[in-house]
Amino acid sequence: MTERPQPILLGRRRRGRDQQWVLTALPAFPLLLLVLRLWYLSRQDLQTMLLLVQNVSPLGLIGSLLITLIWAPPVFILVGRALGGLLLVSSIDAGRSWLARTAGRTPGWVVLSAFAVAAVTWQLRFLPTLVLLLVVIFALDVRLRYEDYPQLVMIACIAVPVTLSILGLLLFGPAAIDALRVAEPETAFLLIAPVLALPFLTGPVPAPVSMLVTHWVAMAGLAIGPILVAAIFVQAPVLPSVALELKRDTAGLPSTPDDDVVGGSDVTVVRGQVITVDDRSTTLLETGGKVAFVPNTAVISQVLCPDPLDPPYSAVAVYGWQVERAMLSWLAPSRSVREPTDPRCLGRPVQR
Repeated sequence: MTERPQPILLGRRRRGRDQQWVLTALPAFPLLLLVLRLWYLSRQDLQTMLLLVQNVSPLGLIGSLLITLIWAPPVFILVGRALGGLLLVSSIDAGRSWLARTAGRTPGWVVLSAFAVAAVTWQLRFLPTLVLLLVVIFALDVRLRYEDYPQLVMIACIAVPVTLSILGLLLFGPAAIDALRVAEPETAFLLIAPVLALPFLTGPVPAPVSMLVTHWVAMAGLAIGPILVAAIFVQAPVLPSVALELKRDTAGLPSTPDDDVVGGSDVTVVRGQVITVDDRSTTLLETGGKVAFVPNTAVISQVLCPDPLDPPYSAVAVYGWQVERAMLSWLAPSRSVREPTDPRCLGRPVQR
């Protein structure tokens, strides 16, 4: 005779089926980000946005999304895994929380992959936090899986964190002192606070407050995180920025007394982002959101204007490694800060 499923199991299966819509909705978030970026780029003008949707390369949008937000997935994976593990070791009712269930089902290779991506894309000042998250995840897993081996739990949850905390103080302590000297308390906090907190985060928290410091913190992060991600992505470039040197009379633009004269023709420079180029004209999105259709016969020259190299905000370095730089910026080739800026990118014609 077939045994009937218990009501608890039926409830769990029903909740699992009810939550499958989350997996279906996940791909909609990147699509929403891409549409929001084009809407923001068009200065909220629907017709301009439709022109961008028609001509902007999807590969360019996706590439910009990946490069700009490659650091974000490790944040959600590692923080969620650490909070879920802390809830599992702290409360006997952790199974009711989606955070604990998700943490228990996250495979180790996902955590290690997220750690590898974060190690090369996060700035140096966030690396102590990254190491803290990895050690906490490791220690909590050992506590959950090998609770019958107290010596192993002691090594993973006390000896290893304390040793790493001492090494972190030796490594980041001088840089944190330098940060306080130059009035950068936030940099000092990011460098030293995770090192000091590491030995205290590998054990259970009191059960009455476990849901508050884990489940509801994760819920707040899920509510605020997408907003912050969208705010960062809407400012990312998705079209190449160029400067066109034009014959003003051929382009049909009014002449002004400030324009330089080259070969008897007034010359002006138009800066913007290229939407499309055909055999008759070049379509530009100017800085103010205006769309310009420039005849190709009016173009004297054009130049690609790279992103400006912003000077570092912080003067703090750890053994010569500037705290605002990520490992990827050291490994990948980059432009030299000594390269001169083309005058056309500054809005001035080339002197001939």
